[in-house]
Amino acid sequence: MIRPVERALRLQRGDLPRGVLLFAYLFLVIAAYIVGQVARNALFLGHFHASRLPFVDVSLFLLVTLAAALYLRAFRRWRLERVLTGSLLLFGSVSLLLAVLTHRSSAPLLLPVVYLWVGIFGVLAPAQVWTLANYVVTPREAKRLFGFVGTGATVGATVGGVLSSALARRYGAESLLVLVSALLLAAAPLVGALWSRRPDAAFEPHPRAASSTGGGLRASLRLVLGSAHLRIVAGVVVLSSFVTAICGWQFKAMAQQGLGGGPDALAEFFGAFDAGVGVVCIFAQLLFTAGILQRLGLGPALLVLPLGLLLS
Repeated sequence: MIRPVERALRLQRGDLPRGVLLFAYLFLVIAAYIVGQVARNALFLGHFHASRLPFVDVSLFLLVTLAAALYLRAFRRWRLERVLTGSLLLFGSVSLLLAVLTHRSSAPLLLPVVYLWVGIFGVLAPAQVWTLANYVVTPREAKRLFGFVGTGATVGATVGGVLSSALARRYGAESLLVLVSALLLAAAPLVGALWSRRPDAAFEPHPRAASSTGGGLRASLRLVLGSAHLRIVAGVVVLSSFVTAICGWQFKAMAQQGLGGGPDALAEFFGAFDAGVGVVCIFAQLLFTAGILQRLGLGPALLVLPLGLLLS
């Protein structure tokens, strides 16, 4: 049964087991992040005005920087699979704790904490998937597998939106944090399953991730500043993040003003919106992306996003 599926996906023999595990890992992490986003936005906007969003996002940037530094330090001390598994267990446990606290307490200070926490694991957890992929697939396998694996993010975002809208309608916005915890904890066993299937398992049983960190944040910064290509990439990322943040604040403010409801109504709307966007993305990837890249090339294809923003 496996070989026909591999042929349909243009994979070679033995690619599918690791591909499915990576797909599932990315699916669960992205679904958890989308559900967490819906929960944090709905809870925050249900109690605070949208004008306060820039302040928590600036705080989030500083906290993510600190979390990344601690994360890289952990990489230098412990084995990769332990860091990734431990991170997922930590993310899931804290999310469950916040779910209990928000359900039992009406303290408004909890809501910025939820917002910041979702932002932190939303940056680290998806990056961990690709860090692990660097160890469990070879470059040749990556060319065949990463297209299939990457669809796990789109499908995860769509399913996360559907589940968020349905659960918020029935159980309320606070219940979404329980789902976040369940998704992250479900992803933890996949790390060990993938690690045992890495190609170099017989030769390097316990590599650490320190070799992939490049000496930490300072060394990474020096690497970027020393390369014209990486400086351009970093500039595009910074500019895109700035534009995305502005558009996100505007969108959330309009949702808060237009709906005028509490957290549950906002969560139901945000979940349905994310699900709709996910469906559009799936069809766009299947019907248009490959054709655009083949006919126009990568450079013109990269102009689609800025032109879309300009048109909107």
